[in-house]
Amino acid sequence: MKKIGLYLISGLSFVFLMLGFAFGTIAFKELDFSFVFVPGYLFTFFSIYLIFILHELGHAVCGYLTGYRLVAFGLGNFLLTKKSGEFSLSRTAVLKNVGAQYIGLKEDESDQRIILMLAGGLVVHLGLILLAILYGFLTRNWYFAATWICLNLSFLLINAKPVGITDGAKILELLQHPENTQYAYLVLRHSAQTLLAPQEYDLKDFIMPVDENARGSFAESVQTLQGLVFILDDNIELAKRQFQSLLEKTDNPMSKTISQLYLLHIALLEGDHEKAEEYASNRGVKSFLSLKMADMQIIQAWYQFKARKDMAQTRKAMKIARQKMNTSRMLRDEKGYYANWLEELEKALAEGV
Repeated sequence: MKKIGLYLISGLSFVFLMLGFAFGTIAFKELDFSFVFVPGYLFTFFSIYLIFILHELGHAVCGYLTGYRLVAFGLGNFLLTKKSGEFSLSRTAVLKNVGAQYIGLKEDESDQRIILMLAGGLVVHLGLILLAILYGFLTRNWYFAATWICLNLSFLLINAKPVGITDGAKILELLQHPENTQYAYLVLRHSAQTLLAPQEYDLKDFIMPVDENARGSFAESVQTLQGLVFILDDNIELAKRQFQSLLEKTDNPMSKTISQLYLLHIALLEGDHEKAEEYASNRGVKSFLSLKMADMQIIQAWYQFKARKDMAQTRKAMKIARQKMNTSRMLRDEKGYYANWLEELEKALAEGV
């Protein structure tokens, strides 16, 4: 029943998105534009990106009101980072299907108002819907108003969904499990450190004991970091048990994908090519391996070398990994580990192993 409800939410979100494009096109037809599809599409397309920006600004404003310090604000592949009071713009790899992002830090990590910061984007969508309705009443131009109403309804539904990495899922998790607030703040600190000064800290500085009964994406994110620390420390059996346990108990699609990604990593270390193929065939894992990030491309290179025996793809992934290594946002121990793993692969290739 729960799955049917989630499919219904996703379906309604898609319908409202398509209606947004339809109303945007009709709006320009009413203005007697030629080739109405082009201006209608462009208006709707740019409206979507503006709504993305306003959504993240909602998080930023609510974060500011509750004592957060802005660390990063991004849209698509572009990220505006604030460090030592100065802003810098850079390109950054973004997880597929994530269009925008806001990262803030807060000194008081016992403050439960993190929920208000997480709700900022949803509040923006509700506000924009009300403004669009008011615009419609004032101008009688309901097609432009309907475009924004439908687009914001679409994003409101998809962001309020209580599963995955959505704002709704995070808010529900903290309402049901307020003890997970500590994990949420740890995840925020880890994300911020990777942007501000990654080489000043190790990944092991961002782990803490997680109750075995803990549930939710924040707790699972900390468990993922712990599993990766086990890999970095060469505790492969512990890492394997950690990710297998997480994979079995989670219903979060992102946690499942990340667990499978690192189980692929472990299978490559153990020489279990059959398992490596199984994990690499997962669509989510494929998406991660396509990211032009040093660690992902090193895993990709080892997979192509060991499991696929594809030397051309191995060298291609290694080339990207070398290019990205110097600008990588991996923390100190992560970077050292992956740099050494890349050297091992280069040595194996040179020796014709």
